[in-house]
Amino acid sequence: MRGNRVLVAPEDQSVTEFASGLVGIESYAPSVMGTIVACGDVQAVKLDDVVLFAPEAGQEVEYQDRRYLVLTEDELIAVLE
Repeated sequence: MRGNRVLVAPEDQSVTEFASGLVGIESYAPSVMGTIVACGDVQAVKLDDVVLFAPEAGQEVEYQDRRYLVLTEDELIAVLE
């Protein structure tokens, strides 16, 4: 990662498969928690930290069929311990 950015793997949404075979998300709410999988020149976090961020924060990217968010260090609200 470059600069003060981090790559976050957001927490997965809870998915339900119904008897009809349809797959649905119970209720849609944007992710606000995730795990740091890569980081640039940042001070407050390290790899594998679990962080909180605002639902509208960051830039969503997809890589190898997995969703990630690129956030700046300033967009992180808290580090959970």
